Amino acid sequence: MHRSRLRPLPLASALVALPLAFGCPAKKEKAPEAPKAATAPKEVAKTPAGSADPLCMAAWNPAGEPKTFQAGERAFQQTGTQVVETSHDEDAKAVLGVLANIKEDTEDNLANIAAALAFFKDKGADAIVVVGDLGESQSQIENVLKPVAATGLPVFTIIGNREKKSDYSNALKAISAASPNVVDMNQARLVKLDDVALVSIPGYYDKAYIHAEDGCQYFPADLSGTKAVIKAAGTSPVVLVSHGPPRQEGSEALDRTLEQANVGDANLSRLIEESGVKLGIFSNIQEAGGKGTDRTGQSLVKPGTPSDVLFLNPGAIDAVSWEMNDGSRSTGMAAVMTVDGGKASFDVFRVPAPAE
Repeated sequence: MHRSRLRPLPLASALVALPLAFGCPAKKEKAPEAPKAATAPKEVAKTPAGSADPLCMAAWNPAGEPKTFQAGERAFQQTGTQVVETSHDEDAKAVLGVLANIKEDTEDNLANIAAALAFFKDKGADAIVVVGDLGESQSQIENVLKPVAATGLPVFTIIGNREKKSDYSNALKAISAASPNVVDMNQARLVKLDDVALVSIPGYYDKAYIHAEDGCQYFPADLSGTKAVIKAAGTSPVVLVSHGPPRQEGSEALDRTLEQANVGDANLSRLIEESGVKLGIFSNIQEAGGKGTDRTGQSLVKPGTPSDVLFLNPGAIDAVSWEMNDGSRSTGMAAVMTVDGGKASFDVFRVPAPAE
């Protein structure tokens, strides 16, 4: 959670000692050669500087051996970092249930998830998007995803700024092996559903607010590379999915904190503007949840109102009471985004506050 009340994590540092060999033969005779090692050490491939770790954000590459899977009666094919739905329906409508900021697999949080899933069913959701901060360990991530996977709907997830990349990656591999309808959008950068395309930007841009030492940070170069992903969506309406919000303006913005600061990523805003993206889901700033805005964040979109431009913060499904920017408190929130013929609308679900 990006809040100025949290202290930035210290940057790790490491010193690498290089062995130095000194020697000068007393005579002009040829010095004896050092014995050769029996096996030369293998070089370890390193992530290029200024780009995300591949476990956090795979580089765009839609080539490779096709793999097919089912989600109920719906069929999909994955090739490289692209997933394409190969089944079709007669309408031009996609209904996305959106969960975010689960954080832990507590009894209250699992109850909130169950309530949100019932809301999704009532709204006719045909896919579920989980927008980061799933849990603090591999087992927690698996536990919160199991009931979501059990819906049988296609489920698309990204990492936030809380998880360890190894925990997240291992959990998604385990869940996907048992439930192929769960897709890791750290690796599948583009999902082309029948009526909408999802483009992922996993992780977080500011290292100071990444909770785990081996969490996921993305960089400007990754955003530049995402332009090709957006372009590959073709004519489908694109929904950009990122845990962290773009930099917006004003008190109603999706990146507005309780400390009255706008803390979103200016580079992400630039990508949105340059690529012409009109729809997005961004979840990290909990106190700004449960609302939709225009691109700038200065104009609110009313729930249930179709709009050409809609940026949505679904709020946190986490049951821990949280003060919101409007003075209310949340004990769990989720949302549904409906994309119909290129226009989008949303509806918010709020878990009732417990009786005092």
